[in-house]
Amino acid sequence: MNQQSFIYNFLQAPGFRTRRHILFLIAFIPLGLSMPFWSFGSYAEIPLSIIYGFGIGIIIAIMVFVCFNVSCLAPRYLPKGEYFTYIVVLLLLTAGFISLKYIAEDLILLNFGVKRAMNGVTVLEWLSNLMLYTITIASTSITVLFKQWMTDNARIENLENKQLKNHIEEFKSRINHQFLYATLDYASEKAKSDPVQTSETLFNLSELLSYQLYDNRRDSVLLESDIEFIRNFLMLERQNSGHRLTFTISATGRINIFIPPNLFTPLIEIALRQQPDELRIRFDVDDELIRFECITPNVRLSSTDFKKITQRLELLHGNKIILNKKAAIIELQFRIC
Repeated sequence: MNQQSFIYNFLQAPGFRTRRHILFLIAFIPLGLSMPFWSFGSYAEIPLSIIYGFGIGIIIAIMVFVCFNVSCLAPRYLPKGEYFTYIVVLLLLTAGFISLKYIAEDLILLNFGVKRAMNGVTVLEWLSNLMLYTITIASTSITVLFKQWMTDNARIENLENKQLKNHIEEFKSRINHQFLYATLDYASEKAKSDPVQTSETLFNLSELLSYQLYDNRRDSVLLESDIEFIRNFLMLERQNSGHRLTFTISATGRINIFIPPNLFTPLIEIALRQQPDELRIRFDVDDELIRFECITPNVRLSSTDFKKITQRLELLHGNKIILNKKAAIIELQFRIC
């Protein structure tokens, strides 16, 4: 059990409730016993049995106060964020507790013929006790605050994960309308002058859309099919750009392995947004790792924002992914096993 899980279990787990109570009791014993000696220690008339008995009573009263705070007071105000109201109510209750303690002390002193004078020192002592007891009682609310913090964190993380997953599903199934319109516009222009080219363009487009609409919804696809999709995509992109874009795709190693869909295309799209004249795409596959590189020789990628794509990859694949960005290279390593 690591330190973080031990602290979490100690503060929250029902199995640690007895140990928590014992720890609180041990912490309050010195506080409960020191106060009677401070109040009665200078009076020889007060027997030790009275002092210890009063101390035990203080300990019991403090434990009751702590239980009331943890079970009723803190859960009522702290989860709602009503911290000011909680502090005010706790101060008032603690002030009442301190006042009752002083009244009990005065009654014991009067029973032994001692009358305690009220002066400025007494007021300062009352205020110091008020602060001391308030801080002590409030500190027992850490379990409530910790539970609320963990609940809020889990809720936020769950919402972020849902948002990212929805965004990923939307990203996987979306069709780039600008790319689609540009391809269809090119095909319509070539319909009369070069029908063979038009037919080839529409065929490549149908293959691309079929892959994007159906294969992307699977849990895994062949790397070979994914490379072919990238090739078709870049051929159409080159065609739509007036043949300004040139590209090369090379692959070494086994490409007949299964990978998650849509793993590399988002990175290529990020590179294409920088309007490079040349793309060099490399795949290097061994038994454990796929190394992917997208190189833009004439375009620097140092200022490109990869935050969202990094979040998607980490959410989907965890520690299987390593993404690096260099001056003109996007490098992704995917651990197969």
